[in-house]
Amino acid sequence: MKLFFQIAFFLLSLSSLAQKPFSLSRGKTTEKGYLTTIPYEEIKEKIIIEGVINGKTYKFILDTGAPMTIFKKLSEELNLAKVNDIELTDANNKKDSVATVILPQIKIGGVTFNNIPTLVSTDSLIVCFGIDGIIGSNVFRNSAVQFSSKNKTVTITDSPRRLQLKSKPSKLLLNPQSSPYIWLEHKDGANGGREQLLFDTGMDGFYDISMRIYKEHLEKMTHLNVMAQASGTFSMGIFGAAEASENYKFMIPELAINTIRFKNVIAETTYDNYSRIGATLLKYGTVTVDYKRKKFYFETFDDRNSFDLTEKQWPFNAILNGGKLAIGIIWDSSLDNKIKPGDLILKFDGINFEKMTICDLMQSGISQINKDKAVITLKDIETGEIKEFEIEKK
Repeated sequence: MKLFFQIAFFLLSLSSLAQKPFSLSRGKTTEKGYLTTIPYEEIKEKIIIEGVINGKTYKFILDTGAPMTIFKKLSEELNLAKVNDIELTDANNKKDSVATVILPQIKIGGVTFNNIPTLVSTDSLIVCFGIDGIIGSNVFRNSAVQFSSKNKTVTITDSPRRLQLKSKPSKLLLNPQSSPYIWLEHKDGANGGREQLLFDTGMDGFYDISMRIYKEHLEKMTHLNVMAQASGTFSMGIFGAAEASENYKFMIPELAINTIRFKNVIAETTYDNYSRIGATLLKYGTVTVDYKRKKFYFETFDDRNSFDLTEKQWPFNAILNGGKLAIGIIWDSSLDNKIKPGDLILKFDGINFEKMTICDLMQSGISQINKDKAVITLKDIETGEIKEFEIEKK
């Protein structure tokens, strides 16, 4: 459930802005036959691990939907020369150019990765997670990576058989930046079908549907029940918030990843070209992305083969607007006479957001409030009127 803004940093399409082409699919490891397991910290479903560069330890988000990225401050500290400029498209289809460098070496656990093509981010809200960059899929293109939320560990190996995987895998497709695309099965009787979508650990949430994919392929399927349709925004990418657009919220009776079924899935639309499965998947089992052999494994913790994701949700999503928390989209039309997109959220369930910094808002865990009702205090974006009333999950 996303009470506040959804964060998905990169879903890239890359094009060179110089004559010399730039490829992210480069770099090698020093070690052979490696198997290393490292702990991770979790903040708002972001997987944060440590990497060592020149003997100094830095923190990174491990994001399968992104390539290797460092902040400008770190690039300058390491005195890295710019190789090229490329045009980048973020999770909301916003575009900008970024510099690229070659990172000579980074050690993750017991593995040393050499000469990694790396993007340089000049300004991003993700610095609020106390990190120095993102470790992305191009780093692991010759490895297998296993995520265990049960143990809060990531295991990296170039010998996938050493992971003793028991389940039957599905096929994996890697895009030019080596981000992994998996198969999701839509259960709709004789009219069911499959969708290829990004496995994105940089995205909080379970499943988002690409508006393009919905309009071109899924709209004709009878199993997608439209719960709400509204105009607004609730998604944050590397270049900021998405533009206000028409969005849908769906209730989907049943989906399947490999042989594991998920029932009563609530999904919202995104304006990226492809749908995505987010970090919430890790709560249900061990995930192994075998980049080397192009296979995807999902093994539940307790051998269950199905999960019911039924939940009540707050009738709005929020967004950051000018450094403040605001109403981004309203899913319940009965609230139209009480709130509007852009209204500032001053308080929610007694928690005061008015004086919070952007980083406090970014790391807020209020979406996990385990209540069905709460009092919300808003400031009307047009009149400045202070409004306070009770709001209910539905």
